[in-house]
Amino acid sequence: HIQSIMPSFGPISGSTLVTIIGYFQSSRTLCKFGSIVVDGRLKFQTLVECASPREQEGYVFVEVSNDGSYWTTSQTLFLYHNPTSIFSISPTTGPLSGHTKLTIMGENFLSEPVWCKFGNSLMTGTVVNHDIILCETSMSAHPGAVDVEITQNQKDFSRSEIQFLYQDVFVQYLFPSFGTI
Repeated sequence: HIQSIMPSFGPISGSTLVTIIGYFQSSRTLCKFGSIVVDGRLKFQTLVECASPREQEGYVFVEVSNDGSYWTTSQTLFLYHNPTSIFSISPTTGPLSGHTKLTIMGENFLSEPVWCKFGNSLMTGTVVNHDIILCETSMSAHPGAVDVEITQNQKDFSRSEIQFLYQDVFVQYLFPSFGTI
């Protein structure tokens, strides 16, 4: 019997590592996404991992078997969606201290939750609609460019190759240099 799966959605390209929680009795485990059967890995008696196969957009049932003849009948749903893509970010630069409010434009964003990845740092974001996400940048120890990607299940990330530039911020000129208090 399947109690839950995490994540419950992934891209149509497949390869999402899905964790299935339940009770499983055999070391040989198979997973079925709709009608497609893939090998599973029994991690514990209560946990199986399977990589989702390639599939068309939409919902499929996920079931588990230890012999390929008898399957669970939990009818747990997994959603296949078109992959998320980032087209642009604004602004493209900000201070090392982080907290730059970033607008990310792209396509195929699902509803909450969403995380924005700046280099190796994950920050929570807000989905405005299917085309816009808002995030604040993390802080960085060093100036330089980092890749910006998003994930909605913490397993599958966009592959945009868009970069954000962290810069040291300093005041070069102050004008006017005097005034009233």
